[in-house]
Amino acid sequence: MGPVLAESETAGDAEDLQWTRDFQAGKEQGFNRLVLKHKDRIFGLCLRILSNREEADDAAQETFVRVYHGLQDFRHDAKFSSWLYRIAVNTCKNKLASRAHRDARDHADVDALESTAAESIGSASSHASGTEGYPLGYSPSPAQVLEAKRRGERIEAAIARLPEEQRILIVLRDVEGRSYEEIAESTGLNPGTVKSRLNRGRAQLQEWLREVLLLGLLLALAAWAWHQGTSGPSHERRDAAAGMDGSHG
Repeated sequence: MGPVLAESETAGDAEDLQWTRDFQAGKEQGFNRLVLKHKDRIFGLCLRILSNREEADDAAQETFVRVYHGLQDFRHDAKFSSWLYRIAVNTCKNKLASRAHRDARDHADVDALESTAAESIGSASSHASGTEGYPLGYSPSPAQVLEAKRRGERIEAAIARLPEEQRILIVLRDVEGRSYEEIAESTGLNPGTVKSRLNRGRAQLQEWLREVLLLGLLLALAAWAWHQGTSGPSHERRDAAAGMDGSHG
């Protein structure tokens, strides 16, 4: 009989646990299922850290090669996803430290940044991109959608400008939504250090993006005002209309 899972463990963690045990028992499909489940997230993580699609693809593949060779020795003292992220982060750090990456960084894959802008700005910029934050029934104009895309690109570029460690922490916390404890496991930093360095990174982003985030907030407020004007109680609108009619009598 397998171990009893703590209540806090999610269904996803339970799947990871089962599939890692399957692989350790000699079932190759356990590893294949882990790859299928996590490959897109790991590629996205690598892309946001490295800002280069080719480098990110290499790093993601290298991550899973390392996972394959290390999975037999994985002892479940941390969540699989935390262990996986630690391998991915360390692989990206190696890329960042290499001369080849420094040369490639000068020719960052702009198309890759644009295609993931809406996904990578994270919770810190939810009012500054796409249609998120608009009330149900409100359709942004093409100009608003275009402006949101441009804001997303500026935010993505600002994240890429951050020092390596701050960029990694911003991506892990505000884009990937990892907990402080999971980030600590993935980076080797203690949670207190994670929080302080994350706050410095956020403060720098806010300074760089003050105008961008303000514009996004103003657009969201305008949409909210529109919603309030169209969803008030019907009797209030009827009374107002009656009052207007009466004023002409």
